[in-house]
Amino acid sequence: MRQHFLPNGDTLTIRPAQEQDAPALLSMFRQAVEESEFLLTSPQEVRLLTLSQEREFIRSFLRNPNSLLLVAVAASGPVGVLSVTQCRAAKQAHVGELGITVLRQHWNLGIGRRMVQTMLNWAGAHPVIRLIQLGVCSSNEKALRLYSKFGFREKGRLEKMIRQADGTYHDVVYMTLWTHPS
Repeated sequence: MRQHFLPNGDTLTIRPAQEQDAPALLSMFRQAVEESEFLLTSPQEVRLLTLSQEREFIRSFLRNPNSLLLVAVAASGPVGVLSVTQCRAAKQAHVGELGITVLRQHWNLGIGRRMVQTMLNWAGAHPVIRLIQLGVCSSNEKALRLYSKFGFREKGRLEKMIRQADGTYHDVVYMTLWTHPS
């Protein structure tokens, strides 16, 4: 657990999620989906998520030492979450899939950067995870810049994989970063 000071004067703590975080994390995720077009989950889908499903989601990370679920907490409560999920196939056990969400009112405060750095510190010391991969909406330019600054490289794109509510399509950009260069 580490504390950070944000440009807006808030103190931010980044720590592993705990089961008791479930109500606040579910509420935060619902808000994030409502206010951002960059997440793959739709508002209709997120409304169907239950508190017991959120608790089980958190428990699944707590049971697996090869996966990571971080929560960024400010004075108002959780404002961001980052996950790394280990691939299930034995031949891909060295790969972790990255996902990250920050509430819109906390964008541009360095929260995403701090969470990614915390995750990379974890991954760099991890005995199994060697490669972090992610998919990001091609219109999310700030996220693309952030990942590039950390050394993630574009490995491909799938055209028109995201269809927004307004009918527009966006590519998904796939990026990877080796955490233990050979």
